[in-house]
Amino acid sequence: MRDKRRIHWRRRVRCKIRCGDDTCRWNEKKLAELSAKIDKELKDYKWEDRYEWINIKKSTANDEYKNKKLGSALNSYVTGLLAIEYDNISEHTEKTNTELRLNLLSNIIATLLELSLPSQAITACTLALSLYPQNVKILSRRAKGFIKLNRYEKAKYTIMKY
Repeated sequence: MRDKRRIHWRRRVRCKIRCGDDTCRWNEKKLAELSAKIDKELKDYKWEDRYEWINIKKSTANDEYKNKKLGSALNSYVTGLLAIEYDNISEHTEKTNTELRLNLLSNIIATLLELSLPSQAITACTLALSLYPQNVKILSRRAKGFIKLNRYEKAKYTIMKY
């Protein structure tokens, strides 16, 4: 059951970010290939090694973002997000995974805004807010997305609602 939830969550994240649609099948094959590649590469990794691998991906993506290689940065952030382990983890590990997932989602949203994809950024914000409802950084990025779409009332509502 947990595997199905993890794959479903991965599919939801990827499709929502790329297409803004939960029901999109556009990336299903690519997602399955990427997930299989990540799982194969990290198969024998302990949690600490996996965590280090994800942080290296995140660091690489941060460098790419700073150098304006936004497409590559987005792929690195998504790869890091997909590599987070959800099965057989301790309470401490769960807390660390939550922080890492929030950080990666926030970076994905910032990258989407830089790529001038505000609709996808807003959709990713909605997904992130379903996991972290009171996160100010995500709320502000959602408002920024609405502003880029000239939807000022929605931006105002986003900020005032929370």
